Amino acid sequence: MLVQQDEQKAHARIQDSCRLFGETISKYHGLVCELRGDALLTEFERASDAISAALSFQSDQENYNAQLDEDICLAIRIGIAMGEVVNADDTITGAGVVLAQRHEQLAEPGGTMCNAGDPRSATAAPPPARSARIW
Repeated sequence: MLVQQDEQKAHARIQDSCRLFGETISKYHGLVCELRGDALLTEFERASDAISAALSFQSDQENYNAQLDEDICLAIRIGIAMGEVVNADDTITGAGVVLAQRHEQLAEPGGTMCNAGDPRSATAAPPPARSARIW
């Protein structure tokens, strides 16, 4: 675990990555709904925006990690799913949320997994050349 290597550096990297991801989510018209431990739950009106944001973030995160001269680099997994979302008692849940969590767990470190049909056809522009694989 990164925290065991150097707690302060790991915490700084996590904060930097969360800030970068938040900026990317806003850029692609998304909304951060909840922070659950080390998981960030976001909502997008269009699947193409969610996919584009994920790919853009993964590319930006890879560039950020390349600039670091330490061993502590984050490889973030992203899961995207289309499905029912329910807001009950200030908690967001539903089949879409559960499926996104499962996709995130199955994605490779630094990768994005989704069920939004063919993600390449869902994006308005071609994904960045250095983007992580989409399953």
